[in-house]
Amino acid sequence: MQLTDLLNKPISTLTDYDKNGTKDYGYCIVPSRHYSHEIIMNEDSFVYYENNKIKGYTINVNDNGKKTFSSIKQTLVDKFGKSVKVYDNAFGVQFEWNKNKKKYTLSKTKQFQNIKQKIIFSESIFDNNLFVF
Repeated sequence: MQLTDLLNKPISTLTDYDKNGTKDYGYCIVPSRHYSHEIIMNEDSFVYYENNKIKGYTINVNDNGKKTFSSIKQTLVDKFGKSVKVYDNAFGVQFEWNKNKKKYTLSKTKQFQNIKQKIIFSESIFDNNLFVF
């Protein structure tokens, strides 16, 4: 299954996965072996739903250094154009793209001792009030 194709589909599309939350709002974890994505692979995804419709997903990626983040960001720039820097602070950096009624975000945590650095990619549709991080 392609993650992007799940947006706006009923949550019942994901019958094989445990739902966390209520019938109105929640998420389920989709293991990497069960989905495909054109940019990021081999990481589990959190798929979020609201009012029985899938509204977005987030993929957390273990960062292998600047090359991983840079290569994902460049792929997104090539696909969606210039990004907007949402923040760059002591905790990390986030970029955002808005295209075709969808929001794409790419975040990276700063390096801290004893904490793994992460890259977080999200895609969500605009007509939701759901905060997808």
